[in-house]
Amino acid sequence: MRILILGYSGHILDVDLANKLAKSGSRVRHIQCEDYITGKADFHIPEELIGFLDFGSISLNNTYNRYQVFRRIMHEIRLARKFFKEIRIFQPEYIITSNVPLFASYLLTKNLIKGRIPYIVWWQDVYSEAINQRITKNARGLRIKYVTNRVSTLEKFILKNAHFTVAISEKFLSVYIKWDLDEKKFSVLPNWAPPDEFIDMQGTELFPYRYVLYAGTLGMKHNPHLLLGLAERMEALGMKEKVVVISQGLGRNFLELSHVKPDNLILKDFLPVEDLKNFLKSADIALAILEPSASEYSVPSKIMTYLAAGKATVAAIPKDNPAAKYIEDSGSGIVVDPLDEELFSSTVIKLLNNQILRSQMEINARQFAADNFSGEKAAKAFIKLMD
Repeated sequence: MRILILGYSGHILDVDLANKLAKSGSRVRHIQCEDYITGKADFHIPEELIGFLDFGSISLNNTYNRYQVFRRIMHEIRLARKFFKEIRIFQPEYIITSNVPLFASYLLTKNLIKGRIPYIVWWQDVYSEAINQRITKNARGLRIKYVTNRVSTLEKFILKNAHFTVAISEKFLSVYIKWDLDEKKFSVLPNWAPPDEFIDMQGTELFPYRYVLYAGTLGMKHNPHLLLGLAERMEALGMKEKVVVISQGLGRNFLELSHVKPDNLILKDFLPVEDLKNFLKSADIALAILEPSASEYSVPSKIMTYLAAGKATVAAIPKDNPAAKYIEDSGSGIVVDPLDEELFSSTVIKLLNNQILRSQMEINARQFAADNFSGEKAAKAFIKLMD
C-alpha cells in the first residue's frame, strides 16, 4: 500500500508512525513543512527501511506567521498547492493528514474530493475551536457569530469528507456529534511517544547545576507567566536550580522581553532531537502547561514525551484533560490547577527537594510508557482503517 503522511509539524509522533507503517510493508512517504518553527523529529531512514520509507519537506521560503491573518491565509493557500503537488507526484492510495492548518486543509480537501483520493484525518487539535476562541476574545461586533460559524464549517467539511477521523481524545467526540457527523467514521487513538527513542538516553550532563525543563510550544494556549513566576520564586528563595525553557513563539518572546527576567531563567531555541534528549536526561523535573480554555480541543503531547523519557512531571493543566489522567494513573507526576501560579511554583519546589519521590515517579513514567505506548499498535490501527 502507498501511504502519504502530511505531517505538517514534523513531530516525533508523525515520524514514528511513518516508520512503523513502513515496517509493516507499506510504501510510505512523509512530508513536513520547514517553515513551521517547532521541535522537529529525526528524519533518518533505518537501513532496513530504505525503499519503503522516505522523508520530504516543503518550504514557502518564509516563516509561518499564525498571528497575522492575511499572511496566514496566503501562506496556507500556497501550502495547500504544494501539498497537492506532492500528492500528484507520489500517487498514494491513502493520505493521513496531521496538524495541517485549517485553511490549507480545507483547500486540500476540495482537491482530494475532486481527485477521489481517500484521506484519514489524524485529529490532533480542534482547530476551529482554537481560532474561534481567539476571534471572540479579540473582536467585537454582530458579525462575530457569523465568522465563527464559517470557521467551524470549514473543519466540519474536512471531517465529513474524510474516509475516517482518528481523534487523539474522547473529548473531541462531543464536537463531532455536535456537527452531526457519522460516528461510524470516528475512532480514538491516544497519542504516544516511542519509548525506544528515550528510555535508554545516552546524554551528557549539560550544566553544572540542577534545573527543571519546559520543552515544546509556548503559544496562545499556554501561560508563560507560570514559568516566569516559578523562576522568580526560586530566585527569591536563593535556590541554585534553574528553569530551562526550550521553545519559540509568543510565549518565549514574552519571557525573553520581560523587563524583570530573572538570571535563573535559561531560554533556548528548539533543538534537534538528540540535543533534546540530553536536556531531558539531565532535567530533575519536566514541566507542562495548558490553559483551561484550550483543554477541550488540545492534549499536550509533550507529556507523552516526558513519560517516554522517564521524567517526573509537574503539569499545570485541567484535571479532565486526558494527559492529566496519564500522569495521575501512572504516578509519574503531579497535576495542579493551571490558574494557581503559587501552587504551581510551590509544587515544583517541593518536588525538587524530594529526590525519593522524584526517583519513584521516574520509574513509574518509564513503566507506563513501556506498557502503553506502541507505534506498532498505532500503525496496525491505521492499516485496518484503510483495508
